[in-house]
Amino acid sequence: MGKKKRKSAKKPSRVKKTTLKKRHPSPAKKKLVITIIGGAFLLLLVLFLFYSNFGFNSDLLNSGSSENNPGTQSKRKSLLPSRSPGEEIKAPKTHFEDFAGSESCKECHEKEYNLWINSTHGKAGGEPGNVEIIAKFDGNPLVFKDAVVTPKITPNGEYVFIVEQDNRPTRIIRVDAVVGGGHMYGGGTQSFFTKLPDGTIRFLPFDFIRDENLWFVQLQEGKEWTPVSKEISLNDLAHWTPHRILGTMEGTSNCQNCHGSQILLEYLPEKKRYRTRFRTLKINCEACHGPSKRHNELARLENHEELEDLDMAALATFTKDSSLNVCFQCHSTKDMLQDEYLSGDNQNEYYSLNLPILGSEPYLPDGRIRSFAYQRNHVFSDCYVNGSMTCVDCHDPHTQNYRDIVGNPLEGRFDNGQCTGCHASKARNPELHTFHKPDSTGNLCVG
Repeated sequence: MGKKKRKSAKKPSRVKKTTLKKRHPSPAKKKLVITIIGGAFLLLLVLFLFYSNFGFNSDLLNSGSSENNPGTQSKRKSLLPSRSPGEEIKAPKTHFEDFAGSESCKECHEKEYNLWINSTHGKAGGEPGNVEIIAKFDGNPLVFKDAVVTPKITPNGEYVFIVEQDNRPTRIIRVDAVVGGGHMYGGGTQSFFTKLPDGTIRFLPFDFIRDENLWFVQLQEGKEWTPVSKEISLNDLAHWTPHRILGTMEGTSNCQNCHGSQILLEYLPEKKRYRTRFRTLKINCEACHGPSKRHNELARLENHEELEDLDMAALATFTKDSSLNVCFQCHSTKDMLQDEYLSGDNQNEYYSLNLPILGSEPYLPDGRIRSFAYQRNHVFSDCYVNGSMTCVDCHDPHTQNYRDIVGNPLEGRFDNGQCTGCHASKARNPELHTFHKPDSTGNLCVG
């Protein structure tokens, strides 16, 4: 057999390279393209400038108003300033003059106002003539080792402390402000402030506690609170002479902004003194809702129902953490980053809620307090971490009374309704959950 000849693959024929000639647009077409691009850019620029100055008004897209076109929806007007596309939304600095006071809310929100005015917030403090004094200004002396301090009411109705200290002139300290009314569980107290010539309002070191019905003081050593006694001198007190101020000022010992509303302490260089201003020493509506002067102006316009915004956010629409931050303005242990905070400002720019934890360790690992602080169990709870629980789920924001998740009032802070409103299955047979009898302390969710 002859061998088959292997067929060799044909080599591809070489393709001749052809040079494509570049086609250049005619001068007329080139000019047309430039004109179109330039015109489009100019149109965009005009639209941008118009929107920046006047905002976008969708009425311009309609040939007539809703009155002439029954099928169209009426447009809501806005009196708030417009902003450019992509412009950063940053809340402006709040000013003292932006606040109108709780009395301005009563006309439209009478129900909420009446609930608030009789609450612990509504009775939190004020001037001596406008607040209930639970302390004994009865002329009975408080005897210290080196001094006698007599709380009394003068013939013209002023509340004063008469301080007679060894080898020193007698001092009469007038009470200009009162904070507290003995409302807190575990020992509600009442504190007193006086206004000094430098413009500050300062905390006096003589406190009164309702449950024990006595005067007490805080010592420098150990920062312990103790009843007044002959073993203590005035110089042993943590706040003598008075130095803790009402308001916030960097470098001073202060009570922050919690014992009152819209407290603003400013230093006036030209007068070389301070100026202390506040709307009230109650915890007013604007302490939670923010400044309301602009809101009042808009709400009183004849066409206010046509406005798309009345410059007041509804707190019920806040996110979980935003809702907590309303309460954390006061009900939190925090460090001040800068002074002159007012409700409505960005809280994170003025306070740190976590720095105190790094310093004095005021909390146990589960959020219970180790030292003087605010309870923090809430943010460690699974109901917050994996749920949506906020402060106002259990606390009515206007009365401060306890309630369940749907707003039904509860008898007190140990009422199981705080939990069973969400965890209904636990209420059907509580012994299987608590392993305690129904009427026992062990059967309480928060006992």
